Amino acid sequence: MKKIWFVNALAVSFLAVSCGGQEETTEENVEIVADSTEVVEENALTFDGVERGEYTLFGYSDINADAAATVDEMLTQYDETGEFNDKVQVSIASVCQMAGCWITFNDSENNEIRVFFRDHFTIPIETVPGTEAILLGELYTDTVSVEMQKHLMEDDLKEGEELDQKAVAKLKEKIALSFDCESILVKK
Repeated sequence: MKKIWFVNALAVSFLAVSCGGQEETTEENVEIVADSTEVVEENALTFDGVERGEYTLFGYSDINADAAATVDEMLTQYDETGEFNDKVQVSIASVCQMAGCWITFNDSENNEIRVFFRDHFTIPIETVPGTEAILLGELYTDTVSVEMQKHLMEDDLKEGEELDQKAVAKLKEKIALSFDCESILVKK
């Protein structure tokens, strides 16, 4: 249990700092990093831009495009069973412009679903919206705080753009579908 806490604390600290967040380094943060080194090494990224035919693979598991569910099939399974932990084929709608550490895709009603890459691996920020991708992971429902929504808005800014403060002022905590992605195939 202690190792899991350290990994989660490290992931939160890394997300806040690597995507442009401003988090002060404290002795506690340093201690967490030092104590979690062994855990991070156990979970080392296996595929970081490995060619797989028409795709490029990023993540922890070697996957292929075969038998991936559609977004509608994924959502139907999630509605019926309360879970989805498999492959799904999506069209990338946006990519984190700060580090490439998340993407979004839309369902058939144009609702956005955000994909977080497990342990904060990344894909190229130059990935074009509309690019096909195969995701392996788990769909889940999450409460998204105002702070996290603001952070994600900041991640989405291109160089030279400024955050729309009127949009920030309208933010409220929300419940949303998210996807914990273990591996992704990005079509070339």
